[in-house]
Amino acid sequence: MKNTISKANIYENLFVKSIGKLKENIKTIDEMIKILMGKYYLEAYENRDFAIKVLENTNEKYGEENSLNLENIETYKLKFKNNFYFVGFNRNNNGIYVEGNEWLKKQLILLRGLNRDELSNIFLVGEYLYFKEEVYGYS
Repeated sequence: MKNTISKANIYENLFVKSIGKLKENIKTIDEMIKILMGKYYLEAYENRDFAIKVLENTNEKYGEENSLNLENIETYKLKFKNNFYFVGFNRNNNGIYVEGNEWLKKQLILLRGLNRDELSNIFLVGEYLYFKEEVYGYS
């Protein structure tokens, strides 16, 4: 029987190796939007259902703010390689959500970085380092 390593084990291992080495490097929503506007065609995307999806996903991943208020959710349609993808930002927790493109999701997670509180979250640190290694070839 082959020994299989789960993504959770990989994330935990990356987290343990990073203790004391990672520094806070988070970008604000405005900084991320400015960078994206410089690289891609980006336009506002007004869709309540997508905004709710962004709110639910970012609250689950980055920490729930106990608010179902959509006022702090910004959604965009981003053109990448002649296709459009949907990107959402949650200003309450600096969360991001990407629908439809795994490569773009990884790029935005790396662009976003991590805040001080997230540096103690095994999942967020593990995911960040895993994607960094996958995209850039190092952690």
